[in-house]
Amino acid sequence: MQLESVVLMQRMFKQLRGSTDVLSQKLRLALAKGNFADASNLLNQLQKQLAEGKLSQQQQKDLSKQLQNLAKQLQELAQKNEEFEKELEKLGLSKKLAKLNDKQLRQSLQKQGLSAEKIEELLRKAAVFRSASSRCSGLGSAMASCGAGAGGLSGDELANVMEQLNELEAIKQQLMLTQASLAEISRVIGCLGDGMCDGPGLQGPFMEGLSDKSGPGTGGPGMGYGPRSIDETGETSTKKTRMKNEPGQGPVIASWYFKGSQVKGEAQREYSEVVQAGRDNAAEAISENQIPRKYEDAIKKYFGQLEQSGGE
Repeated sequence: MQLESVVLMQRMFKQLRGSTDVLSQKLRLALAKGNFADASNLLNQLQKQLAEGKLSQQQQKDLSKQLQNLAKQLQELAQKNEEFEKELEKLGLSKKLAKLNDKQLRQSLQKQGLSAEKIEELLRKAAVFRSASSRCSGLGSAMASCGAGAGGLSGDELANVMEQLNELEAIKQQLMLTQASLAEISRVIGCLGDGMCDGPGLQGPFMEGLSDKSGPGTGGPGMGYGPRSIDETGETSTKKTRMKNEPGQGPVIASWYFKGSQVKGEAQREYSEVVQAGRDNAAEAISENQIPRKYEDAIKKYFGQLEQSGGE
């Protein structure tokens, strides 16, 4: 359930609204992409600057405001229950059931005549949604406390947010390992029973046979019946070949886009960061089908023109 709740949180984070503030924007993008380690590193850099006295009181105040605005959005997301409401509506049930606790939800679903199996499935999903909302709310609360006190922004407050982000990153890594393990288990299950039938076997790697009867192996004390390779020496060779053709004028059959166009004049770092962030947002929206792919070329041209303008 923890793994499923983190997956759900990533979908929730994609609903975070954009911001013109650099820190808030970078944190939002990292959360939306599930890069919790990157989000934690951003706050770690901020913590180091704070410890070294590189941030003025006004800078601390501005950064605190950005974190608290992002925290407000997280709290709003935690109050929503859209995912579970959609699950209920698919079954023709009222989305108001999403606000009930476990006992009330079970009783209501039983009155609707749902099977015991379906009821347990919905109760499990409800628990996943509550877990995701709780984590989202906890992260929002930790961000809201940053700089809220009289002493201004502190390293301990940032550490609390980083701790939660690192925990989410650990669960995400566990999810990836679990998915890889399940894929390997499925592959092995698909191999069960291979070579156990009577009759000739298939070509395969060396395997010890059985000493008292014909076995599935291709060697050892048993009698192997599988097919043999034609070449048993293991030697290989290569042959060089070349296609003769005459070069000439013809249509372009392939082209590539390269990032990092050069802009003449004085470097405009702040402006370029804003353009790059906008390009990243647009690319993400296209990949998730929020923007039709037919507009991709127009969007690339638009941001290319912004880069060439140099912020004039």
